[in-house]
Amino acid sequence: MPRDSRELDEFCNSRAPRPGAAPPAFRKTHATAAAVLREGAAVAGAVHILRHPLDTMVSALRYAVLTGEVSPEAATPGWETAWLDAYIDHAGHPAWIGPPIQAASWPEHLAAWQAALPFPVLSLRYEALLAAPEQGVRDLARFCGLPDDSEAVRAAAAATAFPA
Repeated sequence: MPRDSRELDEFCNSRAPRPGAAPPAFRKTHATAAAVLREGAAVAGAVHILRHPLDTMVSALRYAVLTGEVSPEAATPGWETAWLDAYIDHAGHPAWIGPPIQAASWPEHLAAWQAALPFPVLSLRYEALLAAPEQGVRDLARFCGLPDDSEAVRAAAAATAFPA
């Protein structure tokens, strides 16, 4: 199983839809719901993880460093401020808005996933998942039509916990 965000991206992208292949059982995306629908893929349902916008900004910066988009060692002094200013100016990561990622500004992204969609959406707050991981796993299992027995829920929550 993936151990970090980069591995999760690689894991999910390796299961992207291929011509003539059955649709994947799951897909990780930062795209808006409208972008997912434009792809024409059959969507049985979606799990939308909602995170506080300031935490989203910090996470995006960490991801940019992790993936090498920005290199703190090679960057000029003040690069963090410039990156954060650009993020705030666009209300999201400028490189993710539009193609190829098809994300949007934070408020546009939120509105797109809260709009009426032709498939069910389970919205989970990231902060609530951290505070009560077993409840989040239980809600996810029910949404997916899976059993939510206590032992399996505890094991899944423990296996996906972030170190303190």
